[in-house]
Amino acid sequence: MVWVPAAHMAQLSGSRPEGTLLEGFELHVDHNGDSAVVRVGGEIDLTSAPQLDEGLQELVNGSVRHLTLDLSGVSFMDSTGLRVLLKTSKILEGSGGKLNLREPSDPVRRLLEVSGLDSHFELS
Repeated sequence: MVWVPAAHMAQLSGSRPEGTLLEGFELHVDHNGDSAVVRVGGEIDLTSAPQLDEGLQELVNGSVRHLTLDLSGVSFMDSTGLRVLLKTSKILEGSGGKLNLREPSDPVRRLLEVSGLDSHFELS
C-alpha cells in the first residue's frame, strides 16, 4: 500500500508517479492496528525530511505504538533525517511504544555510527 500524507496529495498530480512525494523519495506503509511498517526509499535530506516527519507524526499521533522503518532503500540521509528519527523515537517511547530501524542501508548505518546513535535505536 502506498501512503502519502494528506497535505501532500495535491503534489502527486501531474508527472510524479503515485507514492512519490518528491523526486527520489518514497514512503510505503503497511498499517495494522497499533503497528506499522514504513518503507522509505531514496534520499532523506533537508528537502524530504519534512515530508517524512509529517508522515511519521500522523502515524504516531494516531494509533501506532510500534513502528518499524525499513531503511534498506535509503541511498542518503543527512542530519535532518536523523532528527526526524530521534523525534519519532522520543514520541513513541513517551507513549510506551518503540521505533525499530530495519535493515538500515550502508549510508544510514554510517551516519548512525558516526553520530554515536547506533546504540540508541533498535536495529534489525
